[in-house]
This record gives sequence, C-alpha cells and structure tokens, in this order.
Amino acid sequence: HTLKVLVNVETQSAVMDLYYSIVAELKEKYGVTPEYFHKYRYPYAANDGHTVTAIKLGYADIECLFTFPDSRYISVAVTKSISINLTYQDGVLAAPALNEVDQTNKKDY
Repeated sequence: HTLKVLVNVETQSAVMDLYYSIVAELKEKYGVTPEYFHKYRYPYAANDGHTVTAIKLGYADIECLFTFPDSRYISVAVTKSISINLTYQDGVLAAPALNEVDQTNKKDY
C-alpha cells in the first residue's frame, strides 16, 4: 500500500534546503542512492536562482526516487504549493489491492 506525508515549510525559500536535507537523511539511513528527476522548462534552468518560482509556476519538477529490490520505493518531491511530498509504497502489499481494483473495474463491463 501507499503512505503519503506532506511537509509544509515555514518559508518558501527554505523548501530546497529541506528537500536536500530529507534526501540526505534517507540516503544515509537506507544506503541507497536515489535517482533524481529535476526537470526545468524554458525560461527557467537549473541553478538560475529561480527554482522556487519555476516550481510554483509549473516550469520545474523536482523529485527523487529511492527504489529497493523488494518492490518498495520512497519518493521525495517539491509540490507546486511549495511543500515536500514524501511517498512510500510497498509494491508487494500494493499488488493484491491493485488486482482487486482491476477485478472490480472488469466487472463493470
């Protein structure tokens, strides 16, 4: 199943520091190097000093993903509302639930 936690920041300027702090703590705790998905769209670019504005306006997506061999993952993302979204999913536990939803959807046809 999935667990989501939304972390609000006191000031918008602190969001990236908090993001990297959470990523560093998870990296240290689990010993796993995450995949980073930092995507910027024109007119914004990485390290241009306008990351928060780009995120708020939908011109940047900032997320990283920790994947584990047993179908679990943790993602850390900065939302457009300038919060941190932490998501944990256990693929083994989620599979039966997804199968049940799939079976229910097929009954509708």
